[in-house]
Amino acid sequence: MYSENYLNRTLQEEGSSQLLLSFEKLAKFNRRKAVEILNDESLNFSTLYLLRSKIKKYRLASTLHNRNKNALTFIDKAVSKKNIKTKYLLTANSLKNHGLLKWMLESGSRQDGLDDAFDEIIDITSLILVKQFKDKSVIPAIIRTIYNRRRKGMFMQDLAWTLFEYKDPDILKDIAFRLCSADPKDVKLSRELISYLPCIRLSSGLPGFSQYNIFLSWFEENRPFIYYTGESFQQKANPMPYKVSYEAKYLCKPVYADSDKHFKPSAKPEEELLKSFGKLDANSQILLSNYSYRLFRQNPYAWNTWRSYPLGEQTRIAGGMGGIMPW
Repeated sequence: MYSENYLNRTLQEEGSSQLLLSFEKLAKFNRRKAVEILNDESLNFSTLYLLRSKIKKYRLASTLHNRNKNALTFIDKAVSKKNIKTKYLLTANSLKNHGLLKWMLESGSRQDGLDDAFDEIIDITSLILVKQFKDKSVIPAIIRTIYNRRRKGMFMQDLAWTLFEYKDPDILKDIAFRLCSADPKDVKLSRELISYLPCIRLSSGLPGFSQYNIFLSWFEENRPFIYYTGESFQQKANPMPYKVSYEAKYLCKPVYADSDKHFKPSAKPEEELLKSFGKLDANSQILLSNYSYRLFRQNPYAWNTWRSYPLGEQTRIAGGMGGIMPW
């Protein structure tokens, strides 16, 4: 989407020091050309970020178009605050410029790691785009940045939490896909991010590709019943951002994945049924919910009959059926 111009190419191929030298020479001897390249739509946010001191030195800010002016304002306000996330997020949305933030993230994240302030700005833009704008199109850029940071040994937990905050179980598929990566660090990180899922935990000794196939089977089976818990790295050492509602699966009712009240029985008989279901041990709940959902898909009439039986009889019937996944 963002093609390379001269300044972007200089940064990529020769580094930040050469970028500053080249731009200073250009601004000193050909001011018009310097402004033209800065205002080129293909300019990356990371390039603009590194050039802000030179832009100030040669008084070029007033010649920039609105996108770049707003980005520089964003940077100035962000780097002046000690705790960007808690303080700046209160004013960031006043920009009301979705396109600006998306450009900052998608073009800037490719040079992630320039310095701590830049990385935190990438974190901020990601959080705003996910929580306030609900923009699913930026998820690939966020995932790419998370994995790039881990390869470099950088902190990525906050960005991982932002990713989960999109509250879409399909994100789990994007993470699991990297179990097939040729880079061992990618595979390890994927396992860490979804290690709490029973299909990953119970297949921990298998190669990444095999784990991915097992995950796909599990995900297809449980997708309608996966919901977001809100757990994060700030709250727990080993958070479980997504869980399967076995109650919902037992009743064969899809959940609201992005809601705290992800599931609600529709009638009093269901409430009573779930009270009894809730007293069962975890393994019995999994057994019954798996059997219930499969029977419902195969034969709704037989499912209604089975569900009318006492729980003990339901469990006996379910336990006599083989081939049901232990998750």
